[in-house]
Formats: sequence, structure tokens, C-alpha cells
Amino acid sequence: MRTRNDEREALHGPWDESQAALAELRKAFPAYRFWRSMLQTCTQGDWHAQHITTGVVYDAASAADLRQMLEEAS
Repeated sequence: MRTRNDEREALHGPWDESQAALAELRKAFPAYRFWRSMLQTCTQGDWHAQHITTGVVYDAASAADLRQMLEEAS
């Protein structure tokens, strides 16, 4: 779960790094669909990945945490 401090930090971006992290995840794990949740404050929330074939969903607070989860699952 995201803390209030995480939400405050999300307001400051960095949006370009988020897009780069998303591109890296898509390249490294082509069997997954990736997205980020949107918080009620209109800021980006947690990272999500769903395996296209099995439908298994992984959720993490950061792209690095999500990458680690997917590497462990492989």
C-alpha cells in the first residue's frame, strides 16, 4: 500500500523515467501486459502486470519491485 509520502512524491514525477521504465518492462517481459493505476488525486499509483496467457496479475509500488516479482516468477 502506498503511503502519503509516496503520494506526495508521485506529484513531482519524474514522468519521463516512468515511461522509460515501462518500455524496459515491456521489452524484458513481452508475455505481460503492463499498466499503472490512477489514484483519486489524479496521480499515477502502483504498477501492474498481467500475464497474457494465464491471467496472473502482479502488483507493486515501483517498477523495480515489479521487475523483481516477474524475474522471481519466471
